[in-house]
Amino acid sequence: MRKIDTLKRILKNDEMILIDSSFDVLSLLDIDRSYNANEYDMNLLVGKKNVYIICEVLFYPFIKDIKNIKVIKCNSNKYLYNNKTFIHDVNIILQKEKIKRLGLVNISLSHYYDNIITFGFISPLKTLGIVKRENEIKKIKNCAGIMKNIIKEIPEYLKIGITDIELRNIVDKMIYKMGAERRFVPTLVGFNSKTIYPTLIGVKLKKDDIILIDFGVMNKGMGISISHSQILNGSTSKTRLKHLKIVLDALEVMRSIIKEGVNICDIDIEMRDFFTQHKLEKYFIDYAVKLPGTSFFEEVNSIKEKTILFKNSIIKLSSSLFIPGKYGLRCENIVHVKKRGCDVIL
Repeated sequence: MRKIDTLKRILKNDEMILIDSSFDVLSLLDIDRSYNANEYDMNLLVGKKNVYIICEVLFYPFIKDIKNIKVIKCNSNKYLYNNKTFIHDVNIILQKEKIKRLGLVNISLSHYYDNIITFGFISPLKTLGIVKRENEIKKIKNCAGIMKNIIKEIPEYLKIGITDIELRNIVDKMIYKMGAERRFVPTLVGFNSKTIYPTLIGVKLKKDDIILIDFGVMNKGMGISISHSQILNGSTSKTRLKHLKIVLDALEVMRSIIKEGVNICDIDIEMRDFFTQHKLEKYFIDYAVKLPGTSFFEEVNSIKEKTILFKNSIIKLSSSLFIPGKYGLRCENIVHVKKRGCDVIL
């Protein structure tokens, strides 16, 4: 629990940090088992001396024996009364530990703690989580291997007439067939204009359609996801093929400048300059770089982001074009930053 130990070192005896996101809690614990964070509610309280997990009754059996952390099973009635924020149980711990200052990742909870000084605290996954340890990188690569096999098999199912729902179901089945413990995010499929915000409405695949599949896998406590654009072989117009090539080339342009010491915003600028050269900048609506966050890779304003990459940073690159009312393309890479350059994980 390297991240938790780091937090403990920076805290004073009368301070604690409250983390209320289930995904953040599970990620910080470095548990080697995959859980669906949406199914369980839990809070993590990190202090200089003691660390507490407050969780609902259903999740308690899975973590009751975790080492070096005090696990508290929440009273169900108080849990429901306080809208799943565990306010009663947190206050008991704060009084017991004689806490005077409480750092909140979710600052909206501050009004529940009138007798304590509260302050905003950035999720540790957004700071400590950018640089990965060897075992974390290995887990990411294992997930990526499963996803590569899925991407490789998808084209054989892309037939005229298949619906977005049928294709989604096929991808979901492959996630488990390929060895993942569970899907990481709900799988989404969109054709043509629905590729901007993929929705499942039973629409059928037609000739010349662009397909976008957004999916992810979770294995041994690590989850990753990507958006992946596909085309129908032999039935795609020259314009669409050209745009797909530009989107893929933009990823290569971004990768070409990545190395230890580069600012996130420099990568974004490089990508936007590339689209400007092709007179397509107005059709790019995303940010170029996503960083580890509450959904593992979380969108940030990479135009302004000053985060510096270090060796063993893991980031997601996103390249996309959306032609209003017609179709969209989004292709992504997950890359491992090295001292000189980067390796593509997915």
